[in-house]
Amino acid sequence: MKKYLKITSLLVVIVLALTALCSCKDKPEAPDGYKLVSDLDYVDYYLFVPNSWAVDDSSAMTCAYVSDEDRTSVSVIQRNRMSNESDSLEVWYNDYYIPSLKDDLGGSIVEKSSEDVKLDGVDAKKHYIDITINGATYNFIVIVAYTNASFYCVTYTSMGELFEKNLETFNTILTEFKFD
Repeated sequence: MKKYLKITSLLVVIVLALTALCSCKDKPEAPDGYKLVSDLDYVDYYLFVPNSWAVDDSSAMTCAYVSDEDRTSVSVIQRNRMSNESDSLEVWYNDYYIPSLKDDLGGSIVEKSSEDVKLDGVDAKKHYIDITINGATYNFIVIVAYTNASFYCVTYTSMGELFEKNLETFNTILTEFKFD
């Protein structure tokens, strides 16, 4: 009887160990010259930005910017879909995101164009918008995706010639972005 109990206990331990090993996903590593800035205790995405970028942890969103001289930034918000809400990217963008921008920033918003894209293999919508606040025009690229019962919004914000100057870095950031 003791031998049977020992064998059963050993089998249970082996099965639990194998289950634990098989359930572990490989966590993406930061590419060379980049660092992880998303807090995985609170969000389920990986945002990597260049090592030289500053991290702004003063709000609930993940945000990083080039420098004090160049405030070009990338930010990500994750918002769980409410049970009464559509999972449509366009509905969320038009009914939630744009009104939030207007409330938070004011100014005039000009939506220039949009296109279908992928974000870490997930269907997404990329919007190009300009917002003029107190005479200064800020250029935005907003990528909206829906997965894991959440909406994700990756926003690139810059102005003038800095928009083009940092665009290649932003495209690399998008390529390295991962959902958990």
